[in-house]
Amino acid sequence: MSQEPVSFAISDSAQPDSDREHRIRLRAFALWEADGKPDGRDTEYWFAAESEEASSVQEPLSISPAEAAAAAPATSGAPR
Repeated sequence: MSQEPVSFAISDSAQPDSDREHRIRLRAFALWEADGKPDGRDTEYWFAAESEEASSVQEPLSISPAEAAAAAPATSGAPR
């Protein structure tokens, strides 16, 4: 019985998580440095940075097409 090799590929959908994790890692490091680089508190800084990241993410506004049209600047029919 022959088995085919298992392949693991990272899809494009995994990229946003990688970007988010990178931002969290950089922020956690900055917080740690600002506090004088104390030992044994890495999890604390990770969660603080993760919390900041979560609070900075904003949901996209949901407006109707009519509201979007009303908010758009008026244009004349003449080309510029």
